[in-house]
Amino acid sequence: MNIKLPSSLMAAVFATFVILLAAWGCTKEVGVIPPPPPPPPPGACDTISYTTHIKPIVDTKCVSCHRTGLASNNWNFETYEQLKKASDDGILRDVLLGQNGRPFMPYGTTGLPKEELDLIFCWIDNGELK
Repeated sequence: MNIKLPSSLMAAVFATFVILLAAWGCTKEVGVIPPPPPPPPPGACDTISYTTHIKPIVDTKCVSCHRTGLASNNWNFETYEQLKKASDDGILRDVLLGQNGRPFMPYGTTGLPKEELDLIFCWIDNGELK
């Protein structure tokens, strides 16, 4: 016995399947984002380093778009040297503050949490220690 379903019903079933599959894929937990490192105590900005404090933020908030093969706007932040160049050029501060005609980053947000911004600006203002 062959049952022939109307094409509109088959399209609706297919569309529902695709939507459910996409929703499941988008909500599936692929890893836990670590909490940001604690802010430095007052007067301790000289101890903020890329490796300990900045790289974890960049890896979770920036590198998904600014990496090899997908370097958005030709900015790749996978290494200290690459991020330092963006900082030295003033681009990093501009995008983190959404100033000088540049959009807030991460893209589609209103910026990073204050604690993360404080760490990054502390790092920038104190010589970008590796």
